Formats: sequence, structure tokens, C-alpha cells
Amino acid sequence: MEKFQKCDPAIIYHDLFDLGYVDVAVCQPTYLTDFYREGFNTTKQNAQMKELYLDCFILNGAFDPRDG
Repeated sequence: MEKFQKCDPAIIYHDLFDLGYVDVAVCQPTYLTDFYREGFNTTKQNAQMKELYLDCFILNGAFDPRDG
């Protein structure tokens, strides 16, 4: 349970690329700011993954029309 409450980039990389069968991962932000103070799976958090592992991640953006 603790592993899934806060995954750092090294754990995500290890699970996807070392243990899993992923060649390139696509990150689609979800935010969920109504449920999490700092959001969940935000563009900023995904950018950290891209900075650490340049050739492994493709980043998508997100917008919510309710934000104006």
C-alpha cells in the first residue's frame, strides 16, 4: 500500500522499464485537484519524469475548460 501512496520517479521507471515491457511511456495528466492538494499526475510532475529519463517518456498536456 505504501508503494502506491507515493511513487517517486525511480520506482515508476523501474516498474515500467526494468520489470515491465515498456519501451516508451505516454504521460497523460489527470490533475484531480478536487481530491489532492497538489494534484495527482500533473503536467509538472510528469515533466520531472521527462527530465530524468529523456528518451523514455512522451508528455501530453491537459486543460480543463472549468478553469477559465
